[in-house]
Amino acid sequence: MAHDLSKERRMEREGMNGTVEVKKRQPTVGTSVPVDFVRHLHEQEKWLRRRHGIRLRFDKLAADEHTVLCTCSKAARWFFRAAPPDHEIIELAYTAVKDLHMIGLQPMISVAHGGPRGSFRPIVQNDPFQLRSALHVAGLAHLLPGPATAGMSPTTQAKSGVRPGTPALV
Repeated sequence: MAHDLSKERRMEREGMNGTVEVKKRQPTVGTSVPVDFVRHLHEQEKWLRRRHGIRLRFDKLAADEHTVLCTCSKAARWFFRAAPPDHEIIELAYTAVKDLHMIGLQPMISVAHGGPRGSFRPIVQNDPFQLRSALHVAGLAHLLPGPATAGMSPTTQAKSGVRPGTPALV
């Protein structure tokens, strides 16, 4: 009898007691981001712009719904010192958005060379790094039929395993 108890405990520890544990997928991020988090990101955006002369924006949400594609650029002219190399710009940008994992997002940052005046909008307090705009566009992509499902009937979509409104892969 004692042998059976130890075997049962060992099986429970190893997860072999007949029950299957299913890991739940992280919920996708909606357009509702906590206000405190938005304020924190806004402060980080101002810090990155004022202290280091770097602008960062979130371009879009990737197909996996957890990776945010970002672009950063040198926004200020460097008169008295040399401009930092690209890898330092990316490190500073990652430092500014290091808390994105709290809402289930992982940034993927690239550096754009050239003038940012046409591609970067002014800093907005309620939309730091243009995060809400990117999430809104991603939400619209799921509501509207995307390139992955264009011309497919709902039955064909169900058979192929493609969700309706799935955006094209990045």
